[in-house]
Amino acid sequence: MSTEIWWLPSYPFRSSLTGQTAAELAASYQQATKREWTQPIGVAHALFEAGVQALKASGDPKSPNKVVESLRKLKTDTVIGNLDFGGSGIANVSKIRVVGGQWHVEDGGKPHLYITSNSTAPEIKAERKLELLKS
Repeated sequence: MSTEIWWLPSYPFRSSLTGQTAAELAASYQQATKREWTQPIGVAHALFEAGVQALKASGDPKSPNKVVESLRKLKTDTVIGNLDFGGSGIANVSKIRVVGGQWHVEDGGKPHLYITSNSTAPEIKAERKLELLKS
């Protein structure tokens, strides 16, 4: 099965808040919760990164108007990659890069999601080729 990918532990980015790599963020989540990581973890973490950066850039984090203005032009690196709220064409929105992937069942029966297409985000390494399903 193929799917779009928003974030994986193999992403080559670090958190601007914790300094953790994507892999370290996933591992710390799993250790703390005793649950598997999921794609939304990286995206949710990046929202906190952007929020903190907007507060810092505002010059007055107690002023909602200054925080909103700082977010509208915010560019920041996050665990999911660069976010550019000023360059999206939509106020207060940053687009994220999405890559293509495919699930494979590993030895032992555990599913693993691999990046198979990175044409929209060449900075994110493709991990294997897309394979046709076998009947």
